[in-house]
Amino acid sequence: MNSEEEDDIVRPERLPVYRKGKEIFDMVRKITDLIPEDNEYLMDIKGCMLSDAAHLKVKVAGAEAGGLYDLKMENAAIIRKTARDLMVQQHSLDMFGFEYVELQINSIRKRM
Repeated sequence: MNSEEEDDIVRPERLPVYRKGKEIFDMVRKITDLIPEDNEYLMDIKGCMLSDAAHLKVKVAGAEAGGLYDLKMENAAIIRKTARDLMVQQHSLDMFGFEYVELQINSIRKRM
């Protein structure tokens, strides 16, 4: 590739939406670090949350890196579903008294 073609390529890690995905993953990791390991149900939620947060970040990068409209829309649908799944899991943690989660979610909403 020549340098002109390289200039046209947008690196996903430079995009604000990708950085937001990374920020969400880092926040989810911090939240899940607080989950006690002696509760099997909470450990399942933890695994799902980490998986969804990682999936979210990857799909954002894929949506931006892909040139085809169809791929972008497919990734957008997956991103929406994954974000919804994270919200549902947050409600599950709320049932167990994790108020810290709501504080972190509100913090991210304010910065968006």
